[in-house]
Amino acid sequence: MLRLEHALQAWGSPEFETVLKQELVRQAGLLPLQQGLTTGNYVADAPVTVVVNGVVEADDTIRVLAGIFYQGVIGGGGGVFAVLVALSDCLRMIRQFPYEGEDCD
Repeated sequence: MLRLEHALQAWGSPEFETVLKQELVRQAGLLPLQQGLTTGNYVADAPVTVVVNGVVEADDTIRVLAGIFYQGVIGGGGGVFAVLVALSDCLRMIRQFPYEGEDCD
């Protein structure tokens, strides 16, 4: 069961959204990500990103409208689409960790 105790403790503070995002990312394995896949067979072992779009308090309930972004993979080879996904992941990693050594001539 998903429990967001730290987010509840942070409710009303400026840190609420940050704490909520961190807790959702830490507990991503408890989210029903597999059921949300529209492409791919399996949820990829890649970072989950959370975007909070709105927060409302009503009675004794806190309602959060959030986007949960994650990747899926196609098992069994996947064909051209799997290659494009892999290339996209490579480009993302190259941008994230650019080469900072000497040029090779």
